[in-house]
Amino acid sequence: MVKNRVEILRRIKELEEKINAVKFSKKKKIEIAQGLYLSYKKGDINQEDYKGSLNHFLEGNTIEEWEKYYDGCIDVYNKHLEYYREQAGIGKIKLPVRIILPILFVLILGFVLFFVLNNKPEISFSPDTIFTEDCLDLSEWPIQNWFPGTGSFAGACVASGPCTEGCSFDLARTEDLSRYSVSQVTFDYQVRNMDPGEFFTVYLDDGNGEVPVFEIDGNGGIISGRKTINVENYVTLTNAVKLKFNCRGMNVINEVCLIDNVIMSADTLDVEKPVAVINTPQARLYYNNEVNPITYSVHVTDNLEVGLVQYQLDGGALTDMTCTGSVNDKTCTAADNTVSTGVSHLFEVFAKDTSNNMNDPTSVLFDVNRSLINGCGAILKDPGVYYQTINIPSGSNGCIIIKSDGVIFDGQSNSITGPGGPQSRGIVIYKDDVYGVRSSVLKSTNLNNFGFSVDSRVEGAVDGQSGTNLTIINSNLGKVISKGENPLSMGKKGGSGGSIFLHNSNVLGSIDTHGGNGLSNTNGGTGGEIYVEKSIVDLSNLALNLVGGTGLVNGVAGRLIINYTSGFNDVNTNYGSKARLSIVNGSRRGGRIDWINELSGLAGLANKFEITFNHSYVNRPALSVLNSPADISHYDMTDSFTNPVILRDGIECTDCVAYTGLGIVGTVRFGVTGFSNYEIGEGLSNQPPVVNSISPIPDQTINEGGLQDVLFTVTVFDADGHGDINNVKASFIPPTDPWTREDVSCVAGNIINLNTREYTCDIGIWYYDEPGAWDVSATATDSLNQENTLNEINWFNLFETLCYNLPGVSWSILSPGGSDVPADLAQVISNCGNGNHIGASITGQSLIGGGASIPANSFSVNENNLLVCNGNNILIEGLGIPIPNAVLPRGEGSTENLYYCAENIPLGLPPLSYSGFWDITFNFIFGWIGVIFAIPVSVRRKKKKEIIRLAKELSSDELFAVLSEKLVGLMESRVKGNEVMIPISIFSENLSPAEALCKYLKENKELKFSEIAKLIGRDQRTVWTNCNNAGKIKIQAKDGLEIPARIFEDKDLSILEAVVCHLKNEGYSNLEIAKILNRDSKNVWTLYSRAKKKKS
Repeated sequence: MVKNRVEILRRIKELEEKINAVKFSKKKKIEIAQGLYLSYKKGDINQEDYKGSLNHFLEGNTIEEWEKYYDGCIDVYNKHLEYYREQAGIGKIKLPVRIILPILFVLILGFVLFFVLNNKPEISFSPDTIFTEDCLDLSEWPIQNWFPGTGSFAGACVASGPCTEGCSFDLARTEDLSRYSVSQVTFDYQVRNMDPGEFFTVYLDDGNGEVPVFEIDGNGGIISGRKTINVENYVTLTNAVKLKFNCRGMNVINEVCLIDNVIMSADTLDVEKPVAVINTPQARLYYNNEVNPITYSVHVTDNLEVGLVQYQLDGGALTDMTCTGSVNDKTCTAADNTVSTGVSHLFEVFAKDTSNNMNDPTSVLFDVNRSLINGCGAILKDPGVYYQTINIPSGSNGCIIIKSDGVIFDGQSNSITGPGGPQSRGIVIYKDDVYGVRSSVLKSTNLNNFGFSVDSRVEGAVDGQSGTNLTIINSNLGKVISKGENPLSMGKKGGSGGSIFLHNSNVLGSIDTHGGNGLSNTNGGTGGEIYVEKSIVDLSNLALNLVGGTGLVNGVAGRLIINYTSGFNDVNTNYGSKARLSIVNGSRRGGRIDWINELSGLAGLANKFEITFNHSYVNRPALSVLNSPADISHYDMTDSFTNPVILRDGIECTDCVAYTGLGIVGTVRFGVTGFSNYEIGEGLSNQPPVVNSISPIPDQTINEGGLQDVLFTVTVFDADGHGDINNVKASFIPPTDPWTREDVSCVAGNIINLNTREYTCDIGIWYYDEPGAWDVSATATDSLNQENTLNEINWFNLFETLCYNLPGVSWSILSPGGSDVPADLAQVISNCGNGNHIGASITGQSLIGGGASIPANSFSVNENNLLVCNGNNILIEGLGIPIPNAVLPRGEGSTENLYYCAENIPLGLPPLSYSGFWDITFNFIFGWIGVIFAIPVSVRRKKKKEIIRLAKELSSDELFAVLSEKLVGLMESRVKGNEVMIPISIFSENLSPAEALCKYLKENKELKFSEIAKLIGRDQRTVWTNCNNAGKIKIQAKDGLEIPARIFEDKDLSILEAVVCHLKNEGYSNLEIAKILNRDSKNVWTLYSRAKKKKS
């Protein structure tokens, strides 16, 4: 009975909480609606947004409907609250039952209808009504001698006298209350005029005899009231509980017993707790394979109905379990893969029934060690070491799954036996982007009867992933695969194969590390490395696949490294179509051979090579594929050699390359071009250097009046290593002059190999140096001052350039009729070339001033200042006057002075400025001399014969006209409108754009290197290099489009970028430019795009 009261009080508390919650919800609903209205009034939201938000918030109802809904909830809860309070004796219902019931009925009905109409469900807390008796009809009472009252007793059940002594009146009925735990009987009563000793009694009977539960002894007057009886307090609620009203002892007619508004109600107050029994986990240690996930299982029973079942791990969040079974007998489960390694994990179960009764505390402590594995299903998802603790005799497909980088799986010499079948897999390693497993280690692992012992694969979509690097130690496996995958996404290349490292392990079947194939526009993946290390390496009957993937560029094959200490076998070994090979004798004083290129057709390698202390041998006749370039390492070498060298078949190898010192202690490395016997041996004493070659030097032209730099390279070999070369010098030797031009310390440049190096030399040629064929000499000196010299005869030609500078001649003041007036200054003519000038001829012309003139015969000239104004060498109009003693030889600072005199100035000349041109010819060199200016001219030696021929065949006037025309042509070819123009056609030659431009300016425009460098904004050495690289190719310029040379001054742009930019600025399209330059339009777009980025 105490339990019933506790339950009733709990119900009362629940109802009070619900009432408060409904009141709060009503308040918040009104506040939010008012807030939306205020936002609309303030202009924060427009009318449309206000109506939409309000309608969404109110779910299509009005605020009044919501208030009505909440008030209805509160009313119903209050009625239920009154009922339970009366059950607990906390309050009494004061209204008559005949008023309460209709009101309660109406409220409940209205509340239910409101919830149905508004789709807002609510839970009812009211008890069941077993019956209600209003005393209008007593037909439902099988035992009765009461009757419905009439007259003043109307509406009541009546029992009245008189009757014989000891008589009684009974009103009784029986009800089934077996499915209820509580029941109440409530009724109104009245006893009238009954004397003491006359009784009104109420009985209850559960089949075990009647029990009086309420009795009134008469007092001669009226006794009335309302009575509530808790049935379960007196009898057991069985399927036949009898309620009886008894009135006895009445002996006069006006003694009466009355009852009315009889109500029997009942309810189920479930106070029994459900019972939970934990099946799993058990109080023991769980292994990795048992917790991926661990399955929790709980058996729950209840007297009525099982409700919510939850579990809690280590005090964490409550988690629902999934239950199956009958309503009062269920098995509940949950899967959890988050439980970590640790001891004493606390698993607790919280089970409720539908009456909200909670089970007694139920829990279990269990341990987890994710590092231990005793069966299939292990998922290694964290870095670290994992241990197999027992043999696994019936392993499933994918027995061990690795989903983390840095996993070490230690089988501890246990085995895993698979189900067989070509597609079964023992250990699966996920290499895709989700897990990104790049490396794993297997130790002391034995895998049997799997199609693949180890498979590095992708869990999701295959898209160019690379294989996993796998280290296998002291293990025995079947097939191992760690290939690169083929891509699906555009732009992705094939994945690279993973590398497999076998240390003292055996693999049966195959090892596959091939690269994935690329797409049509992407490269294939590189094959993965296979490294095998064991005392006796046995690859017999093993198939290897290290080939690179195919694609736009095929991937390189992986490297196979065989590292043995005692022996090597490869009977029936399939090495695949391609591999790079390394053979290692890993013993002390062993060595290693690394073939550089991919090798095809490998087979039967055992006994085809020998690697011992300071000795490497390959039997190339037996396996010619091994006669290929390789790097050799000899281990544990000593410094016992005085002059160590690489010996091939006992003879010093001249094309071998040493990567380390040959006399060091430790590992010596060197490269060879092919195979035979190699060793390090004693060589000769320090060898002198050898000048191998001098780069070609193009024919040279002087820099008129200055110095011309000539750049070239000298290649030197020293058997003792290029570091032994101390100095390199070079010389230019002229045909007959007694001096030479030198660079006494050339600059060390490119290293060709360990023994050979290039040196850059820079020698200057002066403008007056002797023309003709020059010899070139280069000398190298080593650390012991041992020398070697290479002489190249007639290595280049220095052209003869005829050049002299003619200053003007002037008289500040001449008077008409004046005579014997010397010029202001002597005319100093300087030789700026390397030709010799002997004898001169001067042709006079009249000097013109306005409409007047001074005839040529008014002037004279002499090469001797002592003879000036003596009447000798009078100039003649249009006729050359010889000055035989005027000479101008080549040489530094070579000059000749001419002295002019105004012999006789005619009278009557107006006071004006007079000027004109007098022609001076040195030998076959021509020039103009004027009173005001002169123009120096350079003529190449190759044109000299033509000039001599013209001089013999033509008169002096004709010769002058021809040479004048050639001079004008030369100047126009150099400058067009004060700007050098470049034919666009030269860029379609078989030269680079820079080579074509420099070659054209040098040979076609006859510009000097310094002039070209200044014109296009490049270094003079770069110009020389481009011309030198162009070789003897002649530039054939075609008529057509020309571009100005100034566009190349921007050093940030390449030659071709500058051309494309200029043409784009001129309005040409990409397609038009492509046709002009004979290139693809896509290349033009790329060049222009790149140029714009540089300029921005």
